[in-house]
Amino acid sequence: MDIFEILSQIHWRPKVGDPYPLAWATVFTYMLASVACALCAVRARHIFGNKDLKTHRFIWWFISTILLFLAVNKQLDLQTLFTQVMKLLAKHWDIYELGKRSQKYFLLGMGIISLGGLIWILWRIRKTWRKYVILMLGALMIVRFVLVRAGTFYGVGMPKLSVFTGGLKLNWLIEILGALTLATAAIVNIATGRRKQRKNE
Repeated sequence: MDIFEILSQIHWRPKVGDPYPLAWATVFTYMLASVACALCAVRARHIFGNKDLKTHRFIWWFISTILLFLAVNKQLDLQTLFTQVMKLLAKHWDIYELGKRSQKYFLLGMGIISLGGLIWILWRIRKTWRKYVILMLGALMIVRFVLVRAGTFYGVGMPKLSVFTGGLKLNWLIEILGALTLATAAIVNIATGRRKQRKNE
């Protein structure tokens, strides 16, 4: 099976998958947070100083890129494209049944990698952790949303907050709040950096 044959069997097409106001509000929130985090990366020297500057810039650029991807994915549904390609490759390699059984391990791996990434960030910014408290809170909400969304998509049971809210589903709220929290973290740090810059002038 060559690449053209695989592409011919993919049913996914680039189009707006969720045209409703709430979805577009979520996209806007992701974009706002992405831009704010990018500005925080650009102004990292004024915010954090020269010490560990590369680490601070990497963290904010990385978060900005992830948020931009989530904004695009919210409407284009890229996980569907990824899943279709993986299924076709698994059938070609005759490991389709193995792939179906390994979906929960894939989600577990995502969780471990996400947790590991957060621990790495905490270690790297341990001396300036106060500037990252809001960011870590937002990142945890986004990671929680992504894992539950992926679990729903792949049919893997995940803990749901609706158990504690009388059946009310709050995943959409966590998604928006997570993005807003990340935007807030960036804006607070940018404002702090500007105050420092004015004092030094």
